Amino acid sequence: MFKKILTSLVLCIGLQTTLSTHPFLLEGKFAYFRPTSSTLRDIYGSSWLNSGFEVSGRLPFTQPFLKDLYLFGGFNYLDAEGHSLGGHDQTEIRIIPLSLGLKYMYTAIEGSNPLKLYLGAGFRYFFVRVKNDVSFVKSRVTKSGLGGVVEGGALYFINNVVFLNGFIDYSFRNLGIINTKTGVSGKGVEVGGLSIGGGLGFQF
Repeated sequence: MFKKILTSLVLCIGLQTTLSTHPFLLEGKFAYFRPTSSTLRDIYGSSWLNSGFEVSGRLPFTQPFLKDLYLFGGFNYLDAEGHSLGGHDQTEIRIIPLSLGLKYMYTAIEGSNPLKLYLGAGFRYFFVRVKNDVSFVKSRVTKSGLGGVVEGGALYFINNVVFLNGFIDYSFRNLGIINTKTGVSGKGVEVGGLSIGGGLGFQF
């Protein structure tokens, strides 16, 4: 127990030291999500809500180009309900992507209300669960796998702490999420897609 407390204390001190010298951003995001897969669109519709949060921090580089490089990590949550193709059996899908990557920020407008543009790319690990009320497939299928994400956007700072974010990103990963009861794998389905949305964040 003492070791755990000591380790946590050291991590907190290190984090506080890092945040005091390098910008740290925390934001909540909401977006319109359109699945790449036509199969998912036919079953669950083409308009999903993508919600989540993201944490990013500037890396401790001093070189002119690298000093605006940020490490980011994020969590998203998507779910949708639909009906089986050619039938009326209900089905539900839940997708939880976890992201880790790098983004580069460019200050387009300086001053008390700066505007920063950014481009980023990274890894995205998908956790997918499909629940079916269909007689000829498994009632529940769970899959996971590593994919990727690319993104771009703009941050507008209302003041030194609060900012607004407008963004677009595209994620990709193909998973076999349709399995029959007999264990025969169905076709692979692309669980990524296009997200367009905004966010509200805080800089520390």
